[in-house]
Amino acid sequence: MNVYLRLEQPQEYRIVEELTREAFWGMDHPDCNEHLLVHKVAFCFCICAGA
Repeated sequence: MNVYLRLEQPQEYRIVEELTREAFWGMDHPDCNEHLLVHKVAFCFCICAGA
């Protein structure tokens, strides 16, 4: 299996956040904060990269 990594494009940030929320929804922990972490990392990257 080949895995290719690339940077997300700004128009993909929301899609990735929603996908992450769906992937971790209903897991063994009640808070489900993974999508918030994805959101914060993407936001920080936008600010730092000047996008």
